[in-house]
Amino acid sequence: MNARIALVSADSGRRDARSPWPHYGLTLLATALHAASYDARVFDQSYLRMSRDEFVGAVSRFSPGLVGISLYTTYVRTALELVGQLRASLPGCRVIAGGPHVSLYAEDMRADTTFTALVKGEADCVIGSIAGRVLGGEMPGIVSCESPAGPEIPVAAWGLAEGHEGMQWLPIQLSRGCPFNCSFCEVHALASRKIRYRDPSVCLDEIDAHLRLLPRVHTIRIVDDCPTLDRPRFKSFLTEYLRRGLPARIQLDNLRADTLDEELVDLLRRCRTPSICIGVESGNPEVFRMVSKGETLDEILAAARLVRQKRVPLHLCFVVGLPGSTFEAEMDSLRLAKSLRPEVIYWNTYLPHRGTRGRDWYKTHGTIYDEWDVNSLPDFNLRFTLPPAETPAFPRKERIRAWLKCVIETGSFLMLPDVILRALYLSARHGLWSSIPPMLRRIPAKVLGSLIALLSRRRLAKEMAARRHRPTKGISG
Repeated sequence: MNARIALVSADSGRRDARSPWPHYGLTLLATALHAASYDARVFDQSYLRMSRDEFVGAVSRFSPGLVGISLYTTYVRTALELVGQLRASLPGCRVIAGGPHVSLYAEDMRADTTFTALVKGEADCVIGSIAGRVLGGEMPGIVSCESPAGPEIPVAAWGLAEGHEGMQWLPIQLSRGCPFNCSFCEVHALASRKIRYRDPSVCLDEIDAHLRLLPRVHTIRIVDDCPTLDRPRFKSFLTEYLRRGLPARIQLDNLRADTLDEELVDLLRRCRTPSICIGVESGNPEVFRMVSKGETLDEILAAARLVRQKRVPLHLCFVVGLPGSTFEAEMDSLRLAKSLRPEVIYWNTYLPHRGTRGRDWYKTHGTIYDEWDVNSLPDFNLRFTLPPAETPAFPRKERIRAWLKCVIETGSFLMLPDVILRALYLSARHGLWSSIPPMLRRIPAKVLGSLIALLSRRRLAKEMAARRHRPTKGISG
């Protein structure tokens, strides 16, 4: 029995969406497999910046007896093509699949004989058992996993990830799960609504050890589903982080506005956070109400103003096409976005994935098209996929116009000559002539901001490398 296991993740094909670190979830699974005496290695095509043929060659040279792939709905067909090439290059190798797509769409994949097992949920505690069954000749089919408790979430052994030596960003989870039930979010179907905390001291020790082993890391990325839910706990974590003098800045995903206060912003500033991103979702009161975020627009506005007052770069997230939305409602979002003057705005298209309440709304009030291989965010070159849903009150054509108007007027794209020309072309094609003047007015500030950000990142990388002259001991793969 070949006990060598390759855990792989495909590249989405978008240069602007390439991962700055090896796949974190797969690295945690590789850590668990390593503890169970398997020879496991993570191959992340997006992080490694490899072509399809180069990537297949790298995995094939590892000669695994089992390949596990993490699938995402936004580029699932691309990943399935990769699986086909891997199977052709590795005759006799068994393949299993997991990831968000499998957790949501496993029943649709049941008849596909490509996969020996389809793993739903968080497999940290059971991946060793699943691998043993598959390598022993079993065909488990759909396997549903119980969510691990916080202390059961392993410390990632990054040495098991191909190319880990070049990491400049280090992801970590202080907790998993989110108790809220936003209409557009499927996290409850992926990681449960029960929040599970890890021991903060264990997390700090993990960061400390990894910074010793990975000297190029300049940013710690906290990727919890809801990191600031317990605000006093999170403040204590940041305070201890500062006390230890760890030489890397902190950045957060998924920060809720109703958990943000002056003390927390000050702590994040001291941790040199590059930006604070707030999910607004919609500036229309009725559409926002239907999201059921558990916070108010007034709380979001107050948080955004606090961030600006503290001179921390403000980023905002909106979702175009939420249940109940119309073209006019999206213009409320555009007006609100302009009034808050953020440095960056992410204009997402709503994706009616399984596991979301919004999907149920669209099944009653509209039409859902093929949601596979549809991206929520456009790329920075203004290339985008068609909205995967529509309603009589907000048809596809109007959704594209609303989204383009928001993106173009706020300059939310790459400020290069060819992309600016494409923005002008799209404005003309979709009758958005009034969007051209505000776009042109934003170009100088956006170009200057991009140059400053680039210089800042380069300076930061050099500064962090110079500050870290400590012995390399601690957690290893």
